[in-house]
Amino acid sequence: MSHETQPENGGSDEKKGGGWGCLKIILILFGFGVLGMIGLTYYISTTPEAQKVFAAAKDGYALFSDAKEAPGMDALRAAGCQEALAFDMARLRKIVERFDSSAKTEFNTNVNVELLVHCQVAQSATTPSCDEVAKTYVKAVSPARDFGVVIQDREPTMGSGERTNTRCDGLYGSKGERKADLEAALPEQSDTQP
Repeated sequence: MSHETQPENGGSDEKKGGGWGCLKIILILFGFGVLGMIGLTYYISTTPEAQKVFAAAKDGYALFSDAKEAPGMDALRAAGCQEALAFDMARLRKIVERFDSSAKTEFNTNVNVELLVHCQVAQSATTPSCDEVAKTYVKAVSPARDFGVVIQDREPTMGSGERTNTRCDGLYGSKGERKADLEAALPEQSDTQP
């Protein structure tokens, strides 16, 4: 009687491939994905519409980066703004109008100020008033011209969205004196469409 020992793998003497088949499939799919992305990138980068979108996205990113790093924003964050931005309204108008000449009526960028100071606060927080934000900005920067101030908070809504609430806004002079509500600073617009 001879004793044969059974292999530990349940009696099968076949060699297993070690999972190389799955790896080959994954690598092939990855290769097709990379080729697809290269083709899509080439196609998008050669169309005039896509070039316009890329340029606007780049300009928009630069606008927000500059707005966040503008003089006086650290002082506003210290005064209670979670986010503090100073938007160059001329640059914002150019970005918006690049897409559509009728953007002036759909998105009102006709504020009669060259700079809009935006303060984002927590919904439940005790926050500075627009007058306090304006005075803090003037003390930090000493602007040469009028500027606008907007304080907003974000309120979570059902689902995953949020709603932005404007707490106050105003048009301020270079010394920090309140001149009007920002809405009053907007130029008259006709209700008729061409």
